[in-house]
Amino acid sequence: MASTRELADHPGGSAPERVPLVRPLALLLLVCWSLVVVALTWSAGSDTLYAEDNLVPFDTIGRVWDGTASPGVVAQAVGNVVLFVPVGILVRRTLPRVGGLALATLVALAAVAVECVQGVAVPGRIIDVDDAILGAFGG
Repeated sequence: MASTRELADHPGGSAPERVPLVRPLALLLLVCWSLVVVALTWSAGSDTLYAEDNLVPFDTIGRVWDGTASPGVVAQAVGNVVLFVPVGILVRRTLPRVGGLALATLVALAAVAVECVQGVAVPGRIIDVDDAILGAFGG
């Protein structure tokens, strides 16, 4: 609560506004994390050299769920979820007026964009629709 003297020193009798540091800091962290996502997902991959694109939703997720996926696929599935958790948190802090559905849509579009660019433009990488689903879930 502002004292009478503090209120008298400011036009209109209101207390000075504090500049919130949460939004600029969240924006900075979001930009930095986006660079991490780009570095991790858009670097050339060699472990998927003989893999094929997966455009069937929940195919990879189903194999992870029933235990028939290799440990590398399981780690990649978990990694896709974890990779987008900070995105959801930081977008929410950066744009607090964005509602839940709009936030989920933004993160899902980001996950789809990562998969599309990764599958089309990065040698040794494939498109897996389940990676986008898991990324959206993480966000």
